[in-house]
Amino acid sequence: MHIIGTAGHVDHGKSTLVRALTGTDPDRLPEEKLRALTIELGFASYRNDAGQTIGVIDVPGHERFIRNMVAGTWSLDCAMLVIAADDGWMEQTEDHAQVLCGMRVPSVFVVLTKRDLADEKRLSEVTIDIEKRFTALFGYEPEIVVASALHDPDLRELKRCIDRHLMHESLHCRVPALFVDRTFIMAGTGPVITGSLRGGFLTVGSEVTILPKMKRSRIRSLQCFGKAVERVEDGTRTALGLQGIGIEELSRGDCLTTRADLFSVTQQAYVLLVAPYADGKLALKNHVQVEIASGTWHDTCSVHFLGRPVQGMHHMLVRIVSHETQAWYWQQPVILMQPGASTVIAYGTVIVADNLAKTELNRLRELLSSDNVLPADIDSPELLRLFLSGYRMLPGRMGNELSVCDRRFLRIGQWWIAAEITEEIKQRLFQAISRQQQPLALEEAKQSTPYPASVVAAVIRRLEENNELRVRNGKLEKGGTQEEPLPSGARELLIRIERNGFDGYESRKLTREEKPLVGILLHADKIVILESTFIYSVKTLGTMIGLVLQGRKVKDRFTIGEAKTHIPLSRKYMLPLLNHMEQAGYVRRIGDIREVIRLPER
Repeated sequence: MHIIGTAGHVDHGKSTLVRALTGTDPDRLPEEKLRALTIELGFASYRNDAGQTIGVIDVPGHERFIRNMVAGTWSLDCAMLVIAADDGWMEQTEDHAQVLCGMRVPSVFVVLTKRDLADEKRLSEVTIDIEKRFTALFGYEPEIVVASALHDPDLRELKRCIDRHLMHESLHCRVPALFVDRTFIMAGTGPVITGSLRGGFLTVGSEVTILPKMKRSRIRSLQCFGKAVERVEDGTRTALGLQGIGIEELSRGDCLTTRADLFSVTQQAYVLLVAPYADGKLALKNHVQVEIASGTWHDTCSVHFLGRPVQGMHHMLVRIVSHETQAWYWQQPVILMQPGASTVIAYGTVIVADNLAKTELNRLRELLSSDNVLPADIDSPELLRLFLSGYRMLPGRMGNELSVCDRRFLRIGQWWIAAEITEEIKQRLFQAISRQQQPLALEEAKQSTPYPASVVAAVIRRLEENNELRVRNGKLEKGGTQEEPLPSGARELLIRIERNGFDGYESRKLTREEKPLVGILLHADKIVILESTFIYSVKTLGTMIGLVLQGRKVKDRFTIGEAKTHIPLSRKYMLPLLNHMEQAGYVRRIGDIREVIRLPER
């Protein structure tokens, strides 16, 4: 499905055009009908010749309702900028065109109405002016369609033009989201919200999160264009009945999503601002208070420069602090406006909505190229944060090395760590051991660098594998030394454990003499105890994990029954094994299914 919108100056015929296209009056409020003025967003739909449903959003033209204009544009695949031939390009036309541009609507064209009110000379003057102004904002020449709402051939040509523009590929980075534009109570249904769904699908019974409130709910019912449905797809105008949440907990501007992990709920974001015109300058002062709008919400915010601004800058990286907590996502478009006015100050793109350390911020500023965009090989927020911090878990990414903007990263277990950080941690550990002139307590070693203990632990494991370091009895020492032989009793117990194979050695059957030997084997990293019940040798456990994952790839999913394909264990043994694999970062659990996130290193 697709969503299109109308924009333009008040009284230029947007609502009349929508009625002619769809047969539906988008002005639903009594005040709108009384004043013949669109105040709120209007909604309608029609089916094109290909049988596709085209949702239409009619936005207010009056400058006092410019924030409703922003709310109507975030979800659009295409927009019609409606201009009357007798008036031409007006002040609110400019405001609306700036919003369409700033919200990065994928395709925009001009509809010239009221053709009968302009002679040929006036029509030519208006057309030239439109082309000049449109191109200055959007960077390309507009397609202009002359259409009368009363002339059927014009409407047929307009629908064909809409179909052509809907073929344009969207440049939006859309997360699964529905920004709420209406809330109400429906008898027999309970709380209902309406909005436009982008970036995913919803079904009756789906669990959802309402952001930024972080409220959980479940979809009780779905309606699409007046009909009850079980599922709605990307690009659908929909009404959702919700359960498990009260109407007082819902408001316009909220974001409903099935992927709350893709959002940051906070009051601050690092935003790349750009002037509305290609040859324009940003007219901003440091710490200024302005209005900000995105999705269906708007708020006040303060703008804080990062570094000293250059006179006449066209673009700038700033820190935005909003008055209310908002839900931000990667590359989210935002618009800054003069408080209480319709004047657009700047377009913005959210780069990071999180706290950044000084080194991360400096790296981000260096990363942004002169043409105001992130490099092409940073195509996700995870890769950006990896580049900025130097370490991050990236489940599912294949390979042992990764290059991001000429920075080399190594895969170590579940972590990707910059090569220079790996080397720095190694040298710091060696220096700490040398200073003490004796083995270093493992927990102390993990705190001996400025990096998180879990990152240091991963590097230590890599250095152990390379025999550069060794962990023994909870202490860290340089590698290359001869491994101390096990006491004879511990050696014999290890042999008995290995003989038990996949059945393991049950801890409840340990004798009084064997229990202290288990401690020796654990310190020597010879055995693993699963859920305090089954004891396996490290070698046997590695074989079992390899068999479960045999023939599988990262992101493959399997059931417990399928896990038994290569290793026929009962649930008594299989569940502790799978739980261990989850803790060790080989799989993650999704209900009764396991998804592979890492394969054993060969």
